[in-house]
Amino acid sequence: METFKKIFQTQFGSHVYGTNTPSSDTDYKGIFQESLENILLKRSKDSIVQGRSKEFGERNTSEDVDVEWKELRQFIDDCCTGQTYALDLLFTPEKWWVDNSPEWEFILKNRSKLISKRVEPYIGYCRRQAGKYGLKGSRLGELHRVLDFFKDKDPKKLVGEFVEDLSKTEFVRMVKGESRRNGEMVMEEFLEILGKKFQLNKQVLHVNESLNNLNTKYGDRSKKAMENQGIDWKAVSHAFRCCFQLKELAETGEIVFPLKEAQFLTEIKVGTLDYPTIQEKLEKLMEETIKAVESSSLPETPDREFWDAWIMETYLTPPPKRRGLWGYCYEHFPLKFYCIVCKEKKYVCHHISNPNERLQPPFRSVR
Repeated sequence: METFKKIFQTQFGSHVYGTNTPSSDTDYKGIFQESLENILLKRSKDSIVQGRSKEFGERNTSEDVDVEWKELRQFIDDCCTGQTYALDLLFTPEKWWVDNSPEWEFILKNRSKLISKRVEPYIGYCRRQAGKYGLKGSRLGELHRVLDFFKDKDPKKLVGEFVEDLSKTEFVRMVKGESRRNGEMVMEEFLEILGKKFQLNKQVLHVNESLNNLNTKYGDRSKKAMENQGIDWKAVSHAFRCCFQLKELAETGEIVFPLKEAQFLTEIKVGTLDYPTIQEKLEKLMEETIKAVESSSLPETPDREFWDAWIMETYLTPPPKRRGLWGYCYEHFPLKFYCIVCKEKKYVCHHISNPNERLQPPFRSVR
């Protein structure tokens, strides 16, 4: 990393969350600023990983130390799009820091402009981790229940003849929707099974064929999850952790480490709990988290204009000047200007380049 400017480095992962075990490795995350020369010459990198070379599929041991560096522009973008690691870094306590800088202090001072309701990657990560081995198990159980229900039914009879006798659940329900009949769109009832809709005038044969194909896609590891076998408990614990963190962010505007749920997460991580006892809790928690984000006071979107302006100032103004190259003062950033040429308030404008003209026409400062 000698050729790059370090912005921030910290310990990361289970030690910060409070979920580390004797077998936990040591992870670090860092942020670096790529040189303008490398950017212009297309030599820049979005990330750099430092650590022991491992064989494909080999897991880390407690002796391993890994460091992943993210380029500053990439990090800011990841914060704005709600990437899990980026939001974790924004709230990592100072006691875990290894290195920091004025740029990092500035980022923390203005982190509220990075956080918003746009946290799709965070929610997506929860779903992916849970779905790896976990939630698919519960859905698979429902799938088998429906397959068992229809297996003895006359395949040529219509689905509608049996729906009243089929128990309804979260994954098996009656819904209304549109379908085309005689060239016109009409409303009708459907039997929805795991998100798949079946018309009531379809033959049982059609439903069995579709559900058997779905059963094949679930794979062996999801079937083992039903039996509490072969579950990647670390993946399930990550899903719980992300939900807890995101829910706390939505409700309080911050994430506190170590997590108050650390003991529960550790019990999941080491596999001391039965999956059936936590699967419903995870599904409920995921729904609560999504609702918490939607009803929160978090901004709808991050302040991209603010961070675009800061990135331009940070990369284009050579330190220690950091003043006025793009029409604003670094020390008093954010300070907007009204350009009478553009006729709008801006953080950045090419109509001024001389620091001495910063508060002269065509600009006047505005807050």
